[in-house]
Formats: sequence, C-alpha cells, structure tokens
Amino acid sequence: MNKKKTFFRAAALAFALAAPVALEAKTIYVGDVWGPTKTNYSTLEDLVQAGKADKTKASAPEDEIWVATGTHELSAQWSLNEGNDGRWQGKLYGGFAGTETSVDQRAKGAYPWEFTNPTVIKLAANQPENQSILRGAKNDAKSFTDIDGFTFDGSNCTAAVIFIRNLHSTTITFRNNIVENGTNPGGGSGSNDSEAGGIQLGGKEGMEVLQGYPIEAGYVINGETIPAGDPRIGRRSATLNIDGCLIQNNKGVSGGGIYSYARNANTISNSKIIGNEATGKGGAVVIGTTRTAIINTIIADNKADSIGGVYVTATGLAVSEGAPVKQNEDNLYPSSIINSTIANNIAAKEGGVVYAKSAVNVYNTIFYNNKGNDVVNNAVDNLDNIDTNGNASDADYNINGTGANDVAETDATKLFDTDYKTVATGFAGLDNGKAGVTPQPKDILGNVRVSGVIDRGPFEIDAAAFSGYSTLASDKNAIEFAEILKGESATESVTVTLTTTYPGEELTAGGFSLKNNSTDAPFEISVAIISATTADVTVTYHPKTTGAHSDELIVKSQFAEDLRIVLTGTAKQSTLEAEKAEYEFADTKKGETSAEEEIKVTLTAVYSSEDILEEDNFTSSSDIFEVTDVSIDAAKLVATVKVVFKPTTAGQSYTGNLVVKSANAATLEVPLKGKAVAPVLTADPTALEFGNVQQTTSKSLTVVVTLTDYNEPLAESNFKLEKAALYETNDGVEIYKVESVDIDSESSDTESKATVTISFNPIADIGLFTDELIVTVPYATELRVALSGTETATGSNIPTVEANAKVYSEAGTLYIETVAAEAVKVYTVAGVQVFAQVVEGSASTSLPQGVYIVKVGQQSYKVIVR
Repeated sequence: MNKKKTFFRAAALAFALAAPVALEAKTIYVGDVWGPTKTNYSTLEDLVQAGKADKTKASAPEDEIWVATGTHELSAQWSLNEGNDGRWQGKLYGGFAGTETSVDQRAKGAYPWEFTNPTVIKLAANQPENQSILRGAKNDAKSFTDIDGFTFDGSNCTAAVIFIRNLHSTTITFRNNIVENGTNPGGGSGSNDSEAGGIQLGGKEGMEVLQGYPIEAGYVINGETIPAGDPRIGRRSATLNIDGCLIQNNKGVSGGGIYSYARNANTISNSKIIGNEATGKGGAVVIGTTRTAIINTIIADNKADSIGGVYVTATGLAVSEGAPVKQNEDNLYPSSIINSTIANNIAAKEGGVVYAKSAVNVYNTIFYNNKGNDVVNNAVDNLDNIDTNGNASDADYNINGTGANDVAETDATKLFDTDYKTVATGFAGLDNGKAGVTPQPKDILGNVRVSGVIDRGPFEIDAAAFSGYSTLASDKNAIEFAEILKGESATESVTVTLTTTYPGEELTAGGFSLKNNSTDAPFEISVAIISATTADVTVTYHPKTTGAHSDELIVKSQFAEDLRIVLTGTAKQSTLEAEKAEYEFADTKKGETSAEEEIKVTLTAVYSSEDILEEDNFTSSSDIFEVTDVSIDAAKLVATVKVVFKPTTAGQSYTGNLVVKSANAATLEVPLKGKAVAPVLTADPTALEFGNVQQTTSKSLTVVVTLTDYNEPLAESNFKLEKAALYETNDGVEIYKVESVDIDSESSDTESKATVTISFNPIADIGLFTDELIVTVPYATELRVALSGTETATGSNIPTVEANAKVYSEAGTLYIETVAAEAVKVYTVAGVQVFAQVVEGSASTSLPQGVYIVKVGQQSYKVIVR
C-alpha cells in the first residue's frame, strides 16, 4: 500500500448551491463592535424585541442578520414565526469580529464550528417550562433558511435548545454551530415534540407526507384514501439539514443530542455529537418517522438509560394505490449512516451503537467500543434491519470485529486521538471503505474523498495517486458592463477552465449559476461546454430598473474551490429638463386668456434612438393651463412649448404642470402658476355726511357703488349696515336705514353698478350718530362707507356752552359742573351711552381717550378726552 499524506484544510467547503439572494437584500447588523455606521442594534435582545413589537422590523426572506462576537442573553425564547406570518426569515449569521464585509471573511479554525470570534446566545436564568433558545413551530410558516456561526448555550433552557417543528415546504440549514449544555426534563406539549436535549427537528402535526415527498390524490395512507382537494395534497415537510455542528453535553428524554422526527429527508453531516445523554432512548440521536442520513459525523461518548446510541424507529407511512414514490432520487437512503464513527457509546439495554426498528443503510462507518446491555462490540440490535450493502454481516463495518471483511483492531491509539479530531498514523481503516456510496465528495474537514480508495470514518487520507486539488480559472476576474439604458441588453463572454488531477472530473452546465436568480434579476447566463475542462459563458445584462446592479457568476466543480466572477453594470434613463424651474403667468381676468408663456424643454443624456420629442409628448395637468403650440427642432431633442392661462373664477390662484414624456426618460413635470384678477369695489362718495337733522325729521343721501372684474354682479344682499340692530328703537324705527338699492341693468361683463339710498332718522336722544355701509362680494376686499349725522332739538341747532353748565376734561377724566340739578348723559360718537347721572354741583368720570357727546339737560357738548 502506498504511503499517504494527510491533507487537512482550514475550513469545510460548502458543496451545495446557496439559496438565491435578491439584490434588494439588506444586512441587519447586531453588536456595537460594528461601529455607528453599521450597528442597527446593540444586542440581539434589542433586535428580537423590536421585531416582536413591530413585525416590519423583523427580517424579510432576502435579508441577512449579522451578529457580532460576544454573549447575547435573551430574556425569553426567540419565537421565529409568531402568528404563522413568517416573522423572521432570511439568513442568520454569527462569528463576526465586526470588521467583515462578507460572510466568508469570518476567521475559523480546523473544524467548521470553530470561530476565532465566537457569538454565544443563551437564555436568561429562571425560565418557565418548555423554553428553547430558538423555536419555530407554526404550521406552514416560513423561517430562517440558514442559521450559521453560533454557540447556543442551553444551560438555562427548559426544553430542547433548538426547537424546529411543522415548518412546511422549505429548507432550513443549521450550519457551523455549537449546541451545548441543554437539559430537557420532558413533559412538553405534543407527542414526541419536546424530548431532545440539544436539537428537536420536526413534530408530526400536519405533516402527512411520505419521506419528504408531497402526497397526491388517491394515495392510501394508513388505510385512508386521500381525496382530491384535500389540504394535505402537495404539502411537504421542511427539509432540515444539520451541517458542520458540534452537539455536546446535552441531556434529554429521547435523543440526548438530536431528535429527528419529521416525515422528511433530513441530514446530519460533518458534525460531532459527543457527551450527550438520554434518560430514555437514543443517547446521541433518535430517528423517528423520517429518513435521516448521518454523513461524515462522529458520534461518541453518549449514554442512553434505555436503548440505542442511535435509535431508529419507522421511516415512513404505509402508502399504496398512489403514484410511485421516488424515495431515493436525492441519493439519501432512508436512515443512512455513511462515513461516520460511532465510538464509546453506552446503552443500558440493547443497541449501544444502533437499535433499529426499521431499515438502516450503513456504509464505511467505524463501530468501536460501544456497549449495549454491557456487551462490547457488535452492539447492533435488530440486525435484520441493517443493510450490509452486499457484505457478510454488520461486522464488515466494525473496526474490531470478527467478520470476514472486518478490520481487526483493538488498540484505539491506531484509530483516532482522544478527542476524535483526526485518525492515527497507520490508521486501520485505510482504504477499507466501499467506493461509490458517499453522496458527499469531501470529509468532515473538507478533504477530498478519493474514488476507489475510500477510507472508513469521517476522515479521509488522500491516495498517493491524488496529487492535488482541482482548480477553476477564468480569463476575466470580473465583468463590468458599459452604462446602458434601462430595458436594453448588453452581453459579455468569459471562458472558464478546469485544471484537474482527479480522474473523471468534468465541467457541467449545472455547475454554473448566478448568486441572484430571481425573476427580476438583471443578469442572465448561457453556458456552452466546449470540452470536459473548458466552457464559454455568455453573460447578458438586461436591467429592468435604473441604477447600479451587481451579481456573482458562481462556478462549481466537484473537487475545486468555487470560482466567483463579480458582475456589475449601471442602467440609466434619458433626462428631460426645462429651462426654468417654474413658470408664473401674469394676473388674468376671469374668462380671459393670458399672454403665452414659452417653455423650452431639452432631452439630454440620450441612451436610445427611441428617445425623441414629439408633439403628443406634451400635455397639461389642468384645463386652466392650455398647450397652444409645440415647436420641435430638427433633431427632435429640443422643443419650445407655448402655454396660456385661462382662469374660470375671479380672485383664485391656480397651479398645474406641463407634463412631458419620452420613451425612456422619467416624466418631467414643469410647475405652472397663475392668478385670476380679483374684483374691486369703489364708492362715490366715499363717506356720507348728513349734518344736523332736527329730531323727528329725516334726511336721505345716495352713494354709487361700482364693482369691476366681478364673478357675479351686485345684488341687494351685498349691502348691510354695521349698527342696524344697535340703532333700532323699541318701536322698530331705524336711525340709519338702507332705503333702496338700485342695480344698474346696463352692467357689462367687467363692471356692475348700484345706487344705494341711505336715510338718517334721528328720533332718539339728541347727539351725534355714526354708522357704516358695508359692501361685500366674493374675492373682493370689503368696502365700507362712513355715515355720520347729528340729531338736534326741534327748531334749533346744538346749543353752545351756556353759563349754567360747565363741561371739560383733564388727564383722562371728564368733569361736569352744574348750577342746579340736571340730568347728565355721556355718549360715544357711535351713540353708545357710557355715563348717566343727575348732577347738582359737580361730578367726574374716567374715560378712554376719544370724542364724546355730553348732554346736560337740553344742552349738548362735544368734548375731547385725552
């Protein structure tokens, strides 16, 4: 046998295609170490509480959450899908120092779960019963597709540390995580739902599917025929994959490490399940009513107080009379154990290694020093259910057994180190595996499994014939498209070559993909395979939106690092510009048309021959503004547009837009403003002075009121007296009165006149009376015509001051002196009485500044108070 050299890579390389990520995805940053420009939330608790209060702040399907290093304590379990609304979706990543710009930059150790900057999530102490760190348990709800890079410390959990159940028709990948220290006392709601110590997968409620494939009408399941229209038709359980994880030191009822209980195809790969305990079945793993493949995984030092280091129950439902079930099309046989090590496990009863109640396929797997019912080695019960792949017995898979094809080895130091981190020099399982039975090309550390010389267990020692890893290269490291118009297309080509030392490795069209393959993605690829090692790829840039776009062309081959070619492009629109920011028209009378405003519009940055200006590109958003003419230059890139303003209501301000469109330019809206001329009121004369009018007599005067630029002509309702009620006597007589309003019937469209007759009827107390004629029409400034007149005693005018009375003012005080007792009344010029008293001798009163009429007996005095 040729001597081999062990190649170990620093990190496990993912082989499956990543889920599509939309270009519109946002990254949510958690942890203060990111710095103020990136930190959205200081702690994970802040993020969870924000999403709980307002689900719009939770992550969307295209989002990523990056959680920086440190311990994040949650006050309560994180319910991923409250109310069946898919509250938390996208991808959840930990293990960041806080300086990374991509997930791939996280610093890691040899094993995929070893992070230089660990991110720990745990629950606060004193939780109520049945509490996990993460719980996704709603029928048909969505959840995270990826959970990657965390240490889940279950020391304060009261149920499985991770609980994922009843999420249908989706794929959840739980990768590069540590789940430890969980203790589940059991007793949770639902059959078999809350029994694991570390990770609980599945739960049977609503999951009427067979081995991961949707049922159809006509299937008979456990004796029940599924009718057409049944809501279970087409439904399938979520695919739950555990990859590159360390599950350690957890304790549960069934499945100390993992309970995989969902009618689906789950995988546990590239992982270590060590030091877990079940008080019932399956110290490490319970596989129930499902098909689970365990690949490249170490299961060691686990304990079951009942049966089975790995306990396998039924793998599916009883189905008949339906369409064929393609249960092996993804190459994962029901309950498979492939390239794994099961060592030093103890079951108090049967099956220290595996207790199988249903078919289990075991390939290239090491059984060492397991105990079932205190019996060492061959500790596999129900052997009829173990598929030996054509070999004599299960002993072919025991390192230290006695079968014909067995590898006898009783010295553990020739198998692996004490921590199961690698195999020993002179490994007894070297080249003793069966080729062609592993669905994954690499081992737990990312080393290539060499066809034809497969080693047993999760580690692979490369064959001497294998001289190196394949490489993918291209003639372009990046493709940057020249700026094009939205809606148009451009193409670039790139040649990809495969340099391989691995026999039979070839480029295939299926190895080429785009990171973003959504329906609105701006990049498309077409692959032409020229030879086994050469392919030409045509990349088409067909932007449907403006702005900068980016994507990645991802090339994969079985034994090569992924090749990633960055694609970038920018899409623009043509630009429409007006000469001025807005246009304001001269004031225009109602019903008339303003002078034309000329608006110059230019089409610039033209990216397509379709972008030209034509007459029907110009419209107005309002009938008040009318496009009367469009003049376009010969190149059809500049237009002079004439617009007029046609107001319909006097006194009103109007706004609108000139709307300009072109085939591939953003619509231009040019603001337009105009004001209709307001009506104007004038009076001739501007005041009416009635003079002295004897008591009980009457005097009439007229005023002509003119309204110009009106909306409606003058009417009697436009005229009123301000003090009509004040000046009305007890018997209904008005001191001032609008006797008549004579509307000029010859009014034109621009002018309306009315002759207004006002009478002064002084029958009250002697003195000065004032009033105002008020004229109001819509949109016009109010017009006021002053009225004044003095009532005098019959047969005489207002007397002058006589010797028997003296009236004067000083410093805001009015003084009255009389010889005999006299009735004294004081009025404002508006006729309001402010003082009344019988005065014999002298009296005084404080008054505001102004003019007052003082009546002493039958005499009247005008006094100014300052």
